[in-house]
Amino acid sequence: MTENLIVIDSREPEKIGKYLEELGASITFSTLEVGDMICEKKSICIERKAYADFVKSLDESGHLYMQLERMSKNYDHCFLFISGKFTTGWNGTWTAERNAETIADLLMTFPRVKLAFFPDDRQLVKCAFKICTELKNGISNKENVFTTRLLSSFEGIDKEIAIQSSRDPAVFLAISSFLESLSRCNIKRLKDMASKELEKGF
Repeated sequence: MTENLIVIDSREPEKIGKYLEELGASITFSTLEVGDMICEKKSICIERKAYADFVKSLDESGHLYMQLERMSKNYDHCFLFISGKFTTGWNGTWTAERNAETIADLLMTFPRVKLAFFPDDRQLVKCAFKICTELKNGISNKENVFTTRLLSSFEGIDKEIAIQSSRDPAVFLAISSFLESLSRCNIKRLKDMASKELEKGF
């Protein structure tokens, strides 16, 4: 298996494989349990949705949430790519307001999944190809590595448990929220407080 081999879900439209071949990609087909395009060697997983399917998977079945959770737990680099115009996803209940709220919810619930929109599948495939061929092998998510190190610092949590826990979206989101809040603190005030405590002695 070559480093840049892209595995396409066999249920994907024929044009997806055709577009990738036109770009010179090495491809193969398989029935994938997670995602629609993967580059296993680089731990890349891409879920492709036409806009109407994106709406249907959220508005009717909620299946997309399960898909993204499995992606987050099994791959280092996760992407949700949506193609087509927003209007193709409208129905009786799907409004512009609900669309914006749902996208915000997805981004907050799955911080390790990168979300992008494309006018058509050809543009989507070009982006997928660039990611699969140019992302350097062995580069892991820096935030995920930091999360693992932070969890390992707690008594009773060894490295293996920390690695598995860091892949849990809820754990990752909690730590990310904490770090975001900490970044808004007044660093000078924190240093002054710490200095005063040190002067008191313990």
